[in-house]
Amino acid sequence: MTFLHPYFLLLLPLYLFIVWLLNRHFRRVEFSNLKLLKKAVKSSFDYSKVLKFLIALFMVLALATPVKKHMHQANKVKGYDISILLDASDSMQEDNRFNVAKEIIANFLKKRKNDNIALSLFANYAYVASPLTYDKKSIEQMLKFIKLGVAGSRQTALNEALFLGADIFKKSDSKNRVMILLTDGINTVKSVSLQSAISKIKSFNIKVYTIALGKKGDFNKEVLESIAKQSGGKFYQALKPEELELIYNEINKLESGKVESKSYATYTHYFQYPLAVALILLILFSILYRESYSRPLLIATAVFMAIALYRPQSTKQLLTSQNDTSFAVAVDLSYAMDAKDIYPNRLSFAKTKIERLLKDLTGQSVALYAYANSGYLISPVTKDYNRLSYLVKNLEPIGIKRDRADILKLLKAINASNKELKSVILFSSTNSDYKEALTFANKHNIKLYIYAIATAKGSIVKVNNRVLKNSFGDIELFGLKSLKALANGSGGAYKTYSLSNDLQDFISAIDSKTSTQNPHNQKSELFYIPLLIAFVLYIFTLLNRRKV
Repeated sequence: MTFLHPYFLLLLPLYLFIVWLLNRHFRRVEFSNLKLLKKAVKSSFDYSKVLKFLIALFMVLALATPVKKHMHQANKVKGYDISILLDASDSMQEDNRFNVAKEIIANFLKKRKNDNIALSLFANYAYVASPLTYDKKSIEQMLKFIKLGVAGSRQTALNEALFLGADIFKKSDSKNRVMILLTDGINTVKSVSLQSAISKIKSFNIKVYTIALGKKGDFNKEVLESIAKQSGGKFYQALKPEELELIYNEINKLESGKVESKSYATYTHYFQYPLAVALILLILFSILYRESYSRPLLIATAVFMAIALYRPQSTKQLLTSQNDTSFAVAVDLSYAMDAKDIYPNRLSFAKTKIERLLKDLTGQSVALYAYANSGYLISPVTKDYNRLSYLVKNLEPIGIKRDRADILKLLKAINASNKELKSVILFSSTNSDYKEALTFANKHNIKLYIYAIATAKGSIVKVNNRVLKNSFGDIELFGLKSLKALANGSGGAYKTYSLSNDLQDFISAIDSKTSTQNPHNQKSELFYIPLLIAFVLYIFTLLNRRKV
């Protein structure tokens, strides 16, 4: 048992001081017979003093709020930072390995509820499909749309994948870092040496689990065993895709989160008991000494004590807003975006704009797409803006056809992956199928907010140090082709590039203002207010004693 507000106990010395003043300054009464007075004092005891003190004592105890403290232990699981590396080369087509691996990884993600997880793919080159994020649902959604060939097809950049996968942990503050590498081949790309990759892994203290999938001879067992051993991990071999699930289940058990205990306290209030005793004593005092003290003050004191005993509380309704707006951000990766009429080039400018946009968001869900000849899902809808910013910063037009900027293909990709996305902020300077794109957008109620990035004069574009030419053999100037009709026709909006922070108009227009208000009642004890008033009235009652 303890007091929640012990400072109220200081009122008891205040009461005693007031009583002392009353006794000292109370008017004298002269007696002609002093011996008779002394005899009268000896023969009678003033019980009112004891009763008055007890009333004050129990009122002060109630104000101090006696409580019983209950300690609880809450177990908190400390998660891991996990980087998953998935081989996406052509050989993964055999026995449906790639699709089976995706399903097993998706199930693995569901079991790692407290972990920060990244996903990388590799074939001709390695790239990060998702940096470390707690939004595992978006990674699961992404896995559904990832296909072979997304990172090339014929080669296996295994060492590069290890190096890039380790680099993900650069900003990790977790002590538990794990990498899971799944491959059915050997390294055939000489961009990074194995020793450099292992050194990187060791520098970040990463434990690597290597999984070899396929027949003997398809992979280099010694290399994969060495990688796992040097990092403190383990090597697994799965002859059939179905065996992968058993391996991932074992890894899940090996790398289970550590349980940390965190204590918190709850309180049971007992102020009502001393308050009830004080009220009963006050009623008794009022009956016994009603002629000596002010009845209105005694009644008022009792009324406020009764109000305090009723335990009044204030209920404050807190509303937490949740922004339900979702939209897509799409960036053109065609050759036109290499033009340098905007510093340093159009694509870099667009990426800077998107990063700035992400910093200004306030809870909206965003999906990220890229397009050229086709539309590509980079990230499903998420509120992990740091992850999106990472993906934008590292977005490069590698391994795709770039001779066109087909907005129609983009819209089809968006509609196929998420039919709920009805607003698209599009960063581009040109379009190949204006009328068809508008027809599709209107049919599916998609509004396009187009941010045009190009000068009217335009600029040449070089590919492999050769200037691009049109179908007539003339040097082509990639100038601004108006997309305003497409934007306005879809019910969206149109802007041309500027150096100012000019994308908030798009966000304001897109924001559906359908934010939900979640009510939450917060209660506060208010008994001490009427009880303090009762204490003050009680003091005034004692100060206003009648003469008898």
